[in-house]
Amino acid sequence: FDVVAKSSFERPHGRKCPHWINVTHVCRRWRTAALGYSSLWSHISDLSWKWMFEFVERSSPGPLYVSVDTGIYGIYPMKRLLKKGLIRTRRLELVGSASSVNKILHLLRAPAPLLEIFIISRPPGPQASELNDPIPLPRDFLDNDAPLLREIHISVDFTIDPLSPVIHDRLEVLQLRG
Repeated sequence: FDVVAKSSFERPHGRKCPHWINVTHVCRRWRTAALGYSSLWSHISDLSWKWMFEFVERSSPGPLYVSVDTGIYGIYPMKRLLKKGLIRTRRLELVGSASSVNKILHLLRAPAPLLEIFIISRPPGPQASELNDPIPLPRDFLDNDAPLLREIHISVDFTIDPLSPVIHDRLEVLQLRG
């Protein structure tokens, strides 16, 4: 299942269920093994919300790697996903327009003790230019508690206060491209 788990972070391009789900249909023993293999469920991307929540539950207690398009989903499902999974998230990528990402940033107010990589990016393809002011990083981002955060990559119009606690001596990469 390791090969399947490593390929599960690929963007599913509109899929509603994981591309590897057929391994659970081979036989009862494979199904039991797949359902209990937390690493297989650790990479959450743009699937239906039913599947995303299933991934959070089945991946427990292991770490999560999350990459979601913020423009596809509403605030409530994102709030639920982050409430249950942020504390175990190692990599968080928010893909979307500045305005859709801004709505989600305000949900990131809980500690993220395992978070190592935080990414905000635009979706691929032509983008309508946004006339909004740059997004400021909320003062209470991650409750100022992300001790393992090593990389921040942001490619939307964004501002970070240089005195923000998220900019600490353990941060190795801060990439801002707006």
